[in-house]
Amino acid sequence: MPQFKRLPAETLEKLKLVSTATASGMLLKIGIRNTFMEGVYPLCPDKVMVGQAFTLRYLPRREDIEEERGSRPRPQRLAIEGVGPGDVLVVDARGEMGCAVAGDILLTRVKVRGAAGFVTDGTLRDTPYIRTMDYPVYVRGANGQPSTRDFTDIGVNEPVACGGVAVLPGDVILGDGEGVVVIPLKHAQKIADEGWERERLEVFIREQVEKGASTLDAYPPNEEYMRRYQEWVKAQK
Repeated sequence: MPQFKRLPAETLEKLKLVSTATASGMLLKIGIRNTFMEGVYPLCPDKVMVGQAFTLRYLPRREDIEEERGSRPRPQRLAIEGVGPGDVLVVDARGEMGCAVAGDILLTRVKVRGAAGFVTDGTLRDTPYIRTMDYPVYVRGANGQPSTRDFTDIGVNEPVACGGVAVLPGDVILGDGEGVVVIPLKHAQKIADEGWERERLEVFIREQVEKGASTLDAYPPNEEYMRRYQEWVKAQK
């Protein structure tokens, strides 16, 4: 399976301080427009997920492909057993909801292997139990039907689409209570280094608006509010 550049653990930890809203806004400013997955929601909204994409791709079911595969391990199981610490398993189900891509046992294995989370633009089985796992899982919906009804698992660690967003192996997958954003690998360090500062600035702006400040002056902050912000930062230390 293709390998990708591993980011330092410190970078991934920094990104946990950045919201999906901030990250997607920063990416838009540097020209990366389509980064927020559509129709994908968290089963545990209080969890934050940061890791690098390890991908699995499904096609509509083709019986001849299944027959030719014979007893060889399915790509689905190769992905489940290949994902590990620092990874997020991203499953491309083409937005189809007629059957599930996995269930509680496979999700348990992903968690036990140390993966940072799981994302699919399809559905999962056993979601009542999965919600109790205290684990970052993002889905489009729930369905009790197994994947073998409609899907053929076809590719591991290759470019995929998930929630309408292109995902390359190694891209950073950032999830919070709002959803999931895909951060291209080459921009991840910039978002990590500058995103937390943007989050701090927005805390300050929100406080000023709560005190009666006009958004015409404070959002974005004019010169006077930037001066106040620098004073506010010093007072926090």
